[in-house]
Amino acid sequence: MGSAILSVATSVPERRLEGGEALGHLRQFWPRLAKLAEAEAAIGVRYVCEPIEDLLRPRGLDALRDSYMRHARRLAVDAAGRALDRARVEASEIDLVITVSCTGYLVPSLDVYMSEDLGFRRDIVRLPITELGCSGGAAAIAAAHRHLVGFPDQKVLVVAVELPSLNFHQSPRAWSSGTAPAPRCWRSRIPRSTVSRSSKLPRT
Repeated sequence: MGSAILSVATSVPERRLEGGEALGHLRQFWPRLAKLAEAEAAIGVRYVCEPIEDLLRPRGLDALRDSYMRHARRLAVDAAGRALDRARVEASEIDLVITVSCTGYLVPSLDVYMSEDLGFRRDIVRLPITELGCSGGAAAIAAAHRHLVGFPDQKVLVVAVELPSLNFHQSPRAWSSGTAPAPRCWRSRIPRSTVSRSSKLPRT
């Protein structure tokens, strides 16, 4: 027995940020970036969920949580809805939902709020993955596969959403320590959803 991905869908924030514009904003905080050419920065196009002015000003934890909740919920629901439509699967048919995000923290987790919007069953199994960083998406796909090996008649929805632009920090220590290099502050990952089911693999 194996598993198969039925569909993949993405959703991005509505605000588009060109690489040159992003680098210009970052140079206001780190003048040393003036020596870095736009081509060398390799920032490319980014999508951010709020106006640049709001992202650059310091905000408290409550404000950051509210912003994450609002944008992550909207983008996750949109991407998940698209994936379900493409797979021709109803939300009520999903047996396991796996959510991935390490750029925000919610209790209860994001999938609870998604259920209110999409209409998951009350007995759906939920697996939030919040602390695996860049490997979270791969871990979610692996977890979906393992689940389907054990429950071949079920369907799994995987949703990954990252909003790193909400976590921009002006502190010089963020630059010198390497924990948040400036160009990466603008790297907005696309919320991605996949719908998977079990499938029999031909013998070879």
